[in-house]
Amino acid sequence: MKTDTLNKEAIEMRTNMIPEIKTSYGNYSELWRTSISDITVLGAGELTCKITRPNSGSAKGGYLYIYKDKIEGTPLVRQYFAGQASGIVTIMSNQIDLFNGHYVLAYGPHFTDQVNIIAATVQLDNGYAYNQESSVCTPIQASIKQVISHYIFASNALGFSHYDSTVIIREGKVFGEGNEVARAYISKESNRIGTNVMHANLKHKQTYNVSINLYSSVRPVAGYTFTLE
Repeated sequence: MKTDTLNKEAIEMRTNMIPEIKTSYGNYSELWRTSISDITVLGAGELTCKITRPNSGSAKGGYLYIYKDKIEGTPLVRQYFAGQASGIVTIMSNQIDLFNGHYVLAYGPHFTDQVNIIAATVQLDNGYAYNQESSVCTPIQASIKQVISHYIFASNALGFSHYDSTVIIREGKVFGEGNEVARAYISKESNRIGTNVMHANLKHKQTYNVSINLYSSVRPVAGYTFTLE
């Protein structure tokens, strides 16, 4: 039996990085996250930003939102970003004045128009971006009987602090898909940053994907793959 462990410094390096992560570290072959970065305010009603999101699985894209002051009520902007690829997005609206006042820029995965889920946020004050919160899940340890993951959720009124969440292990390398082998629940009252220990009967030479999910299993927002040797 072989157990692979990442040290604390490696975990902190990954969870603190805002750009899209796709790297190899031991048996852990791919990482996915949901985040907003590279915000550039081009004018009172215009900005660009980079959306990083999982590029694997059956995702339908997602929505960008801009709220005045805080996340509540009807957003001033709700703009669809189609597909799976990460990339630069431009938002233009005469409903906002980014040089005056406080706004919240947010992004979340799309599944149905009836439910808005937010998985990443950035605060904007008079054109200055700060306090970026992302959804991240990285590996700590995996063995034939146990998988330990470190997770971070962006906490907000339409995300983790409002909805319970799950951690799911599935067979296969496709993010958020495959035969489910273990599931754990994370209460919305929990800390948005934590460590999850899951017990499961895993197989050598099998690839698994681990995902953290908001509201339901059809909204995975971050995770990784690993293969037991």
